[in-house]
Order: sequence, then structure tokens, then C-alpha cells
Amino acid sequence: MTSKAYSQERFCAKCNGKLIPLNPLMCPFCDERVPYSMKFLNNARIGKNSLFRWTVTAILILFMWSFVGGIPFMSVCSMLDNNPFWGYSCDIDSYAPSIKGPSSAPNFLFLHLVFVIGLFGFWFLTNSIQKKPVSKMITGRKQIDKERIIFAMFVSFLFYSIALSGELFISNANNVPLAIKYDGISPDWILILILAIFFVPIQAGLEEIIFRGYILHGLSLILNNRIFLALSTASIFAFVHLSNPEPWTYGIGPYLMAIFTMGFFMSAITLIDGGMELAIGLHIANNLWVHLIVGLENSVINTPSLFVITSSNIQYEAIILPTIIQFSVTFIAFGLKYKWFKFNDRKKHISSSSLI
Repeated sequence: MTSKAYSQERFCAKCNGKLIPLNPLMCPFCDERVPYSMKFLNNARIGKNSLFRWTVTAILILFMWSFVGGIPFMSVCSMLDNNPFWGYSCDIDSYAPSIKGPSSAPNFLFLHLVFVIGLFGFWFLTNSIQKKPVSKMITGRKQIDKERIIFAMFVSFLFYSIALSGELFISNANNVPLAIKYDGISPDWILILILAIFFVPIQAGLEEIIFRGYILHGLSLILNNRIFLALSTASIFAFVHLSNPEPWTYGIGPYLMAIFTMGFFMSAITLIDGGMELAIGLHIANNLWVHLIVGLENSVINTPSLFVITSSNIQYEAIILPTIIQFSVTFIAFGLKYKWFKFNDRKKHISSSSLI
């Protein structure tokens, strides 16, 4: 990072005054230590921020992600169309194109290569055109906090496991049938598990970096209001997911509500905590759970999960209450762990900040 870019992040977001280079940074005008949440938004000023560079970079990122990233998948599909082998074929006429055959691993692999290529393209384009280090889009801390990612994954897996166990126990105790069936562990499931451990963090990480990092930073240069940033990024996040088959299969309204709420929560905790590490952890855990533990019969990437939801329609009541409970419990766990609730002593606890 150049010295010019480095100096651009050292301005107070409240008064725009130059910060004293202490650890943590100190604003001589506001007379307070700068929390990570403020430093995270200050990072939007790093690099070259002309409208022309933002526009060109965004268009090229979209092209790299959607077109170039899809070349390996489409190449394999073209080969299978001309010469199917080993029982594999390519279905490109459906809403969610996929490679079908004895194993779901090839489809999983080539669809996730889109994100590998997209991540490389994003890193190259933002660095070369806008001089923006990816790490500064991820966190306001000196370096990415991997412990936060792991903790968020642990909290998510724990909540999901307790919820699933409780649902199964109540169903068995009362002989009430559930819209869920157990498929069990298969060799294909083990293969997907190995691939998912490597590729899902890349996929979820790229989505978070783009939505909770790049887009959020860009919008903050237009209007630096945290409620606006959380609502706008969540809306864009939900709108993009309309390209998946799930909303058209299980109900647009409930699906959009679930995606918007999740996007808003992840944007909110990113702004509060001063980095997207917790959001990345939540996103990774959610996608691993869907791929490996409880999946849908019809999804953008079909995998042999242990349990499959057989319901053909998702109701609002199946989304609202579980979502409120999940995010309330998760927020309290994060808040207690990282001292978000000590608002009366902000100078001592740089990790706390208000969303408003």
C-alpha cells in the first residue's frame, strides 16, 4: 500500500480531522479514540475513488465473475453435450444449469470455480485500478481476525444443531411428521464434504467482500449513514439472489424475507464490529449447513445433504420466528464476546459503537 493511500484512512469520520497515530488512533478534535467501526468506514477513502474508476472496476468485476468465471463450467458442458461419458450429462436448459451424473461432485466443483476466478479477478481489479487492498475492505483492524470467523461459525453451527435436534425430538415424541427426510451419509456426501471445506469459504468470503465490503464502502462515500448502508446492502443482496431457483420454487416472499433479514443482520454486525469477519463466519457456516446437513430438493447447487426439506412451499411463519430467535441469540453472543454493550465507556473499548 502506498503512503498516500495509507494516509487517506487516517481521518476521523465524525469531523474529518486528521488522527493522531496512536494505537488505537486518536482524534484531537473529537477527543476520543477511534473505534474499529469508524476505521472500517474510513477505509473506503483508501485508493482512487473517482466515479469513473468505481464504474469501470464494478463492470469488470461483474464480467470477470459472471462470464470469465463460468468458462470452465460451460466448457465442460460443451464437451458433455458432444460426447457424454461415465453417465454424466449437462442440463443447461433448466433455470439452474448443472452437471448431472452418478456424483454431484463435478457440478459442485465447477460451479464453485466461478467464485475462485471471481475472487482472483476482484483482487486484481481493485488493486490495479483503484489501489484498494482487499484486507482494508474486510476489516478496520490491522489484520483480519480469524478467531472472529471461527467463533461466528461455532455459534451458528451450535444454534443450527440445537434447533434441528429439538425439532426432530419433538416430532418423534409426538409422532408428528416433518417435511424433512433423512438421506444419510454416502460416499458422495464425503466427497462433497472435502470439496466444501475448501471451496465454500471462498464462495461465502467473496460474496461478503463484495456486498459488505466493496459495495458498502462505495455507498458510504455517497451517504455515510449506517442504517442506510445496512438497508441498501441487504436489499442488493436479496435482489441478486432472485437469480437462484429457490425463490421461484418455494415462494418469493418468504425467501426474500429470509435473505434480506440475513443480509441486514450481517451488514449491521459488520458496521458495529468494525469488520466483516463475523459476517464471513456466519455465511460460511450457513452455506456448509445447507450443503451438508439440511438442504433443499431444488437449489442452485444440489448436494447430498444428510437431511432434505421435502416441503414444496415455505410459509412466512417458518421464517419469521426462527429468524428472530436466531439473530437475537447470535447478536447477544457476539455482543457479550466482543463487548458491544459497554456503550458508557467507549474510550476504553474501541470495539463498541452504535449502529445509529
